[in-house]
Amino acid sequence: MKGKELAGYLKLLAYLELAFGIVGSIIIAYQQGTEVKTSYSSFFGYSYETIRNMPLTLGIFAGLAFSVIVLFLLILVVGIILENQIYIAELLENGKHALEDSDKASFASSNDKIDSTKTEDIPIDNLPDI
Repeated sequence: MKGKELAGYLKLLAYLELAFGIVGSIIIAYQQGTEVKTSYSSFFGYSYETIRNMPLTLGIFAGLAFSVIVLFLLILVVGIILENQIYIAELLENGKHALEDSDKASFASSNDKIDSTKTEDIPIDNLPDI
């Protein structure tokens, strides 16, 4: 699997996680945001009444949606970072080849000879201590 494909899959996974996570948050908040009141009478026995608790429902939804959004952002950022790393690597690879080509062209056209035996141009005073 190539890096660009993986970055695309990570972005797709992030958006799928966001969509399914928000839908799942709504479902869980709807199911768990109720209170059940029970009462007992000697004639009817036990009776149950479910009442929607809106602060609880909204709190459950907000908590789940927040965690879904955080996970979405993490996965999306990893995909974007991977995509940028691949782009930078391609630029460096292309720049390396372009630099090698330009060095060969400038070296071949240069008439100056480099004397590698000259050492007077090397500043020895500025060398770091080892």
